Amino acid sequence: MKKITLLFVSLLIVFSAFAEIKVETFEGAHNVSLSGSSTYVTTPTQSLAPSDATGLKWTTLLGTVRTGLGNFSGTAAVIRAMKQPSENAIGYGYLVSDSITGGIDSLWFDWNSNGAESGNWDIRILINDVEVGAINQAAGTQKTATEISEGNAYKYNVGGLDIAGKFVIKIENRSQYSGTSNKFRFVLDDLSWTSYVAPGEKQDPSFTYVTKQITKLLSADNFTNSLTNNSDGVVTYTSSNTSCATINPNTGEVDIIGLGTTTITATVAESENFNEASASYELSVKPDNWKIETFTNISNVCIVNPAATSCSQTPVTDLMDNNINWTYWLGGGNTQLFGNNAMYLRARFSTETSYDYGYVKSDSIEGGISSLSFQWNQGGTEIGYTYNVEVTVNGDVVGAITDAGEGAAFSTPKTFSVNGLKYDGKFVVKIENKSAYDGTSNKLRIVIDNLEWTGYESSPATSVDDNHYNQTKVYPTQVNDVLNIQSATKDFSVKVYNQMGSLIAEYKNANIIPFGNFAAGMYIIRIQSENKVDTIQKVLKR
Repeated sequence: MKKITLLFVSLLIVFSAFAEIKVETFEGAHNVSLSGSSTYVTTPTQSLAPSDATGLKWTTLLGTVRTGLGNFSGTAAVIRAMKQPSENAIGYGYLVSDSITGGIDSLWFDWNSNGAESGNWDIRILINDVEVGAINQAAGTQKTATEISEGNAYKYNVGGLDIAGKFVIKIENRSQYSGTSNKFRFVLDDLSWTSYVAPGEKQDPSFTYVTKQITKLLSADNFTNSLTNNSDGVVTYTSSNTSCATINPNTGEVDIIGLGTTTITATVAESENFNEASASYELSVKPDNWKIETFTNISNVCIVNPAATSCSQTPVTDLMDNNINWTYWLGGGNTQLFGNNAMYLRARFSTETSYDYGYVKSDSIEGGISSLSFQWNQGGTEIGYTYNVEVTVNGDVVGAITDAGEGAAFSTPKTFSVNGLKYDGKFVVKIENKSAYDGTSNKLRIVIDNLEWTGYESSPATSVDDNHYNQTKVYPTQVNDVLNIQSATKDFSVKVYNQMGSLIAEYKNANIIPFGNFAAGMYIIRIQSENKVDTIQKVLKR
């Protein structure tokens, strides 16, 4: 459930014409394991990554941001009361934002308790450390998941703030509690606000791509990424790499041209009410035989090991992406470092030397393999140790991680990659943590995510498609009046794009393309034959 109060928002729009509305869902902004225990951090802890909705990082004290809170269906934030007097030195629990631009006029959110609470709430709402509102009602019955899904969570709102420029939101739990349990657990979700627009002032528009990264296969159809835009200005679109993908400058529809990456940028022009703004996303185009394993479907968030009590004591096999089974040992799911499930493997304890090393291994996979890569991070403080993680294909070692452990997890994950593999037909991938360790703590932990591979074609040069490709020619590359097309097939199409990636002409089965009326500059010619072979050629109109 991700709802906001429709009536309240409608009123805000009426009284704050052109004001931008932001809704913080907290998705992606967790600061502990998403599926871990209810941890209330005792030192200020910032989220591991920015929020998906707002791009903000949030800091909690005596609180956390994760799933499974207050009967909300997604990620939410919780703040508990300070235990008095034992935590007087720590201070009141709080949730606080990064500095936010655009000013704030109104603020509202849904809230609930995270258990059975009694007494009186004392929740303070502050903007730039100035109190603007409070919740002082009696702690009542916790709202159910059904009530929340129907929009009947507890509600809080405050308006008329009229704060321009940068601001910081802080929610502070000052509820009085003298016990030693976790009490007065205050949960909030869908924290929303409207920007402040001074009379006669132009506003920065709400202009963003919700999806910031997109991966497509080479054969994928044209597509359009969803753009959030409340401006009345004219929007235009460009592609930074037109050899990878072109884009309709008026509609934002993307046409995939070749392998690689490109940045798609939308720009909205300045208007009477809004400033100019731009938004971008990255598009990666992969071969049609490219696959990725995200490990999302790991069933065990605990570590499979011989001494497990709540987890399996034998290797576990889960059906994951691409309908492929993966088996793991001395490992399991980890949500903390990558924001979703990833594969965790630790070194063997000194008491486990009679067992296999920690590993994750695929079933036999069809299609061969020519390249392999994955992201990885260390699972904690591994300083003083050295990794020995082997990567094998069909039992052959094709690469290894031998990095020295560091004092903390990397802020940016590292990438393992190997190219030039020549395994035809079926293959098995195995990643094995052979790191030497003589203790009994969880050490030399490696967390793996986004394992990618590309299939292998044993004789691509002799394929029919490649023979056709080699026989297709575009000439001259510096053209005056006429461009010549030589194709090995009778049925083919020719598309002409300008250097901005806009389609300006299209021909069917034409061996001569008139160029006399085209303006001087660079053009991209794309030829697609009946067997779906593409030829891409740049030509210069003189």
